[in-house]
Amino acid sequence: IFGASGTNFQEIGIIDNMAAPLVKMWRRLWLHSSVTVALPAKPGEPIFRCPSYRRVAAGLLLLQLGGFGLWQVESLNAFLRAHGQCSWRNVISEGRWWAAFVAHIGHRDFEHLLTNLGIFLVPTFLLQGMLPWWGAVTLYALTAAASSGCSL
Repeated sequence: IFGASGTNFQEIGIIDNMAAPLVKMWRRLWLHSSVTVALPAKPGEPIFRCPSYRRVAAGLLLLQLGGFGLWQVESLNAFLRAHGQCSWRNVISEGRWWAAFVAHIGHRDFEHLLTNLGIFLVPTFLLQGMLPWWGAVTLYALTAAASSGCSL
């Protein structure tokens, strides 16, 4: 692989240096995961072993249920359409940047709520042995931001 000036980047190790952290992270995730991460060992063992992960899962569950409950109140629908739906008009034209994030916790339809609960809680359960709790929260925030950005 050669640069614009004819420099061979493989000879000077730039590609190896850039790839090394990714390879190291992948190996760490792969080597430190097992079936016991995904499945509780004993029937009486809690699903979320780490108290911080329990709080994250409970918080996500409460946010999702609360957002669904708000959409069920007819008098709030106009307000929620303006502040809780990710659309070009709301986020860009009207400058309501928070609508890009709020849209991920407020759902009108029960089927959409169930789908998003699965999308949040199953990975939270699986990630508890691979990432610290704040890593999972960061992953969710970045995923929400990327999803909103792509939908605009």
